[in-house]
Amino acid sequence: MKPYLTLTLLSLIVACGSNNGPSNDEAPDGTAPQADLVESKNCESVTCQAEAEVLRALNQKRTELGLAPLSWSEELSYGARVWSDQQASASQISHDGFPERRLHSIQSMYPDFEEFLSAENVAMTYSSSAEGLAIGQQFFQMWWNSKGHQQNMLGNHSSIGVGIVAKGNGYYGTQLFFY
Repeated sequence: MKPYLTLTLLSLIVACGSNNGPSNDEAPDGTAPQADLVESKNCESVTCQAEAEVLRALNQKRTELGLAPLSWSEELSYGARVWSDQQASASQISHDGFPERRLHSIQSMYPDFEEFLSAENVAMTYSSSAEGLAIGQQFFQMWWNSKGHQQNMLGNHSSIGVGIVAKGNGYYGTQLFFY
């Protein structure tokens, strides 16, 4: 791995590390807690706040539709951030190498991760806003308003990872899901 990519990835992990992730503790009824996930993620960076907002908005929609909310996965989020960073470096979005390349990235940091990656959403947007919540809502709405992406978001998954990376005033986002 190139030194600058390693430094970038380490910065992302520090900014959105597992110590700051939403709790995966279950409520007494077996669902994920419905507390304000943006606040519980305790993010300071714009991209970390945007990731938390995507999760919050998605779980709100899933709950409204009678579906179980998704649990936050730091492993999936790491893989999503790596892919978003690679897309930002290439200045294009794609699903190339899904799921093998994402799984390889995740296992480079989490060697025991052996889950089946069931779906992926990618997107890119420009924003003059420095508000993580606004950027997260922008990504959520783009994905929600696309039939194929919405199907992924409403699928029979148990966990999600979200990775958003900034490049100039552009933002690259990835959602990874597993059963």
